Amino acid sequence: MIYSNLKKSGFSLVEVVLAIAVFALIGSIVVSAFVYGRQATQQAGDRSRAAELSSETLEAVRNISNPNYSNLSSYTNGTTYYLAINANQWQLTTTPTTIDNFTRTVVFSDGPNGSRQANTNITWQITPLRTGSVSAITYFANWRQPTAASSKSGLFVYADGGTTTDSAKYRQLQTDGTWTTATTMPDFDTTTTNRVVRSMKGYSAQSGSAKMILSRHFDGTKQYMYATYWNGTSFTAPQLLAQWTSNTFVDVGNYSGDWLANGSFVAVYSNGSNSPQSRSFNGLTWSAQLSIGTIGTSTNFPSTIVAKARKNTNELMMATLMQDYSVETSYYANNAWSGYTLQTNNSIGNGTRLVSFGWNSQNTTTGELVFTNSPNDRSLRARTFTADGAGSGSWAPVANSDNLPTGVHVASLYSTPRAVGGDESIACDKGDNTPTVIYCYKLIPGSNGYSSPTNQIITTNTVPGGQITFDLAYRYLSSNLGLILYSDNTTSGKIKRFNTTTNTWDQNPIVLPNATGIIQKTKIIGRPNSDEAMSLVADSNLNLYSVVLNGTNETLYSTPAGKAWTIHNTHGPTNNAVWFDFMWDN
Repeated sequence: MIYSNLKKSGFSLVEVVLAIAVFALIGSIVVSAFVYGRQATQQAGDRSRAAELSSETLEAVRNISNPNYSNLSSYTNGTTYYLAINANQWQLTTTPTTIDNFTRTVVFSDGPNGSRQANTNITWQITPLRTGSVSAITYFANWRQPTAASSKSGLFVYADGGTTTDSAKYRQLQTDGTWTTATTMPDFDTTTTNRVVRSMKGYSAQSGSAKMILSRHFDGTKQYMYATYWNGTSFTAPQLLAQWTSNTFVDVGNYSGDWLANGSFVAVYSNGSNSPQSRSFNGLTWSAQLSIGTIGTSTNFPSTIVAKARKNTNELMMATLMQDYSVETSYYANNAWSGYTLQTNNSIGNGTRLVSFGWNSQNTTTGELVFTNSPNDRSLRARTFTADGAGSGSWAPVANSDNLPTGVHVASLYSTPRAVGGDESIACDKGDNTPTVIYCYKLIPGSNGYSSPTNQIITTNTVPGGQITFDLAYRYLSSNLGLILYSDNTTSGKIKRFNTTTNTWDQNPIVLPNATGIIQKTKIIGRPNSDEAMSLVADSNLNLYSVVLNGTNETLYSTPAGKAWTIHNTHGPTNNAVWFDFMWDN
């Protein structure tokens, strides 16, 4: 028993060896866990540090590019650059550098839309046989460079019923440079089709894509004024503004209008009386008709009306040429019209466009009125109006241009102000001789008056008659050249450019493709925020053609299709009236 008890109270040698082995294994596991845990903690710290260095590297590249994007131009795509500091400024070098055992590199490549892609890579040695790395990619763009203007769409409207129906159509020039299919405008009067469209004018809102189309109609006995609103995507039903019984002065431009800064449109028009009328449209409804005031006797009436809103205001200047040869102006402000100012009672004519007005672009308080002042006038007259900001203003003395050649008198005239960057206008007139001339002048506001540019005779052979056979525009961007599109009594319209710095017109024109008939009427419209210009010509067959001038290389577009030469296959009413128009979005 004693032996047996002693045997049970002790450990055998095998048990001791096994216990030692178990303790050794557990100790090894604990030590290994401690070692590997420490390594993992260190590696996590290294990776976190590498991520911080990667972010710092990208910010360093941004710091290099922000003062001037061109700083990145000295770094070649595909080359490995290292980050360094020189004179407390970040720089990239091809000499390898390290920081805290980390190496940071940058490799550039081309990104989208002219940007630069920067690929950063941070590396470090984990063990003699193992390397860690963290990479990141970002893009750098020239954010200081002005954003290229988005392509503008445009709306083209025209009469298409000849002298028998009231059909009118429209097409959109889309932002991709293609035309939509010609579509019929809403019916002006569903009870009849004989209210023939004799003339049309379009007006773009000061911003956005809204438009207003004003049109004059004649049914053989009565004349009608309509307004049709384009909301940016579609037309609303036409609004009848006025009607009167008359079969004379059917093709004159005795209506006009413009958009105010508050988004409302003011229409000014004749109703056959000696009192011009106006109505305003707020985007939803038309106001009641308002008489601006009577002029002369009861048999007097407007034959030409021009209305222009002062930019960024709710004020508007109206100039009207009356049947009695007088030119009167009235100013719209605070929702009311001022009394008339008589500019002349002795214009050279009353049946054609012999009055023009435009606001200056830089000093927007001033505008230029152009007119004639005698029965045999050979020169243009101009007066500068200066708005006082309180709904009124004052007129400067009359300035005179040089004369047309001896025996040649003004048959029609037009002026347009410089689009941006300076206060000046192009003013041109057409003579009454056969073949006839087009003369152009530079008009400076105030007492400076007119100057005669080099090559001011645009052509000596435009189509005779009172209709406007030329149109004027300015470009909007850096060149800001003036443009004239004119007929030289051939089947091809011509464009000449005016250099305002040298006060010189081109001697040789840009030649449009041939139409099938002699060019009778023209229209040129500069595209906002661009050096492009839409050019429209109508020929003796009453067909319309269009092409866009590319101001970058001074050529006519051949592609895309909407900007290239396009035959619109129209059937207009007459060559004496303006029966088509084009409006860019603003």
